[in-house]
Amino acid sequence: MAEILNIEKRPTALLVRVGGLGDIIVLTAVAKVLNKKGYDVDFFCGSPTGEVFKLIENLYYFRKVVPVNRVNGVDCIKDGDNYVALELLKKDYDEVFDFKFSIENNVAGVNIREGWRGSLNSNFMNWVDLSLSWCKVDWTKIPDNDKRPEIELSAEVEYTEWLKTLPFDIDGSTRNHKVIGIQLQASSLIRSWYRAQDLPEIIYKKYPQDVILIFTGAEWVIISKNGKERIVFPENLNPLMCSAWLVSLMNVFISADSGMSHIAEAVGTKCITIYTTVPAWTREQYYKYSYPIEAQCSCTPCFTLDVFCPLERKSAESSLTPVEKDIIDCQKKGTNITEVASKYQTVPRAIEDQFQAASKKLEALSAKMPLCVASITPEIIIDKLIEVLEQ
Repeated sequence: MAEILNIEKRPTALLVRVGGLGDIIVLTAVAKVLNKKGYDVDFFCGSPTGEVFKLIENLYYFRKVVPVNRVNGVDCIKDGDNYVALELLKKDYDEVFDFKFSIENNVAGVNIREGWRGSLNSNFMNWVDLSLSWCKVDWTKIPDNDKRPEIELSAEVEYTEWLKTLPFDIDGSTRNHKVIGIQLQASSLIRSWYRAQDLPEIIYKKYPQDVILIFTGAEWVIISKNGKERIVFPENLNPLMCSAWLVSLMNVFISADSGMSHIAEAVGTKCITIYTTVPAWTREQYYKYSYPIEAQCSCTPCFTLDVFCPLERKSAESSLTPVEKDIIDCQKKGTNITEVASKYQTVPRAIEDQFQAASKKLEALSAKMPLCVASITPEIIIDKLIEVLEQ
């Protein structure tokens, strides 16, 4: 039909990302640029955080946004009652930009296994610029404002009715109090701030007329002059969308280096973001509403994205017994467990049990507050909060 009407068919581009909330949200900037360059853009995305696709599926520059499901270890797209392997669908697109492992396993130089172009990783370049370069886009010619994340808050009546039930004034233009949010947990301990429970009391003493919203790990809690109260999300609503709505109502949001900090930027909420292992510019160089706090210690930035601090991990490893070290080392090398059992004159099941015990011991000993996190004190955060609120 397009040929009959002499209509030029637009090329198609597929973005693929399975990862955290922030990993997916920041790629909205890439999609916007590709759309401006003439592509019809589809986005296949999946996240352990939840149904992230609901936050972006209605953005104008996506032709469609489809959730990815893991079925028997294979990334799939649901088609009716069936699942189709994602790899089989890539052939239908003119360009495919698969960002799987783009942050986690990418290294400086050419990553042949995943097919990345000869580029640096996000330790040395802002991750939006880097993502654009992987999509064959000259990032130096893209306006800064196009490099910011976007989401679309649902205006469905179910959400607007729920917002009316919140126990504080949601109208930012007329409210006589400020709303201060706190969410300092990240997907790794090394990027989380361990003393989040100390902040509400300190902030409330400083601003007793204001409202504090804190994410406890499982739910949002509101603290105000009326006391403490849980915020309940209706079962028929998307929890991520509800959280995004809450962030949009805040005057200031205090966040870990996590996906919610990018949500804050997307909804235009001032955000104090705590960075421990990476410099803030690698994530938010083009952000308008961010006020970063960076760690102050000799070993930072270390660019570690793992769960534990490498120094604490090394210290934990040194405390293992020689046998524990050897069993863990054999497992890493893929040594046949029967050989290891023979070496220690025992049965394979015993070696497996010893490996599990040693691994748990190693994790427990590694789970200590690293220097980079400890260098950011409550006083530093409160000073930054005062600075932002008084602007």
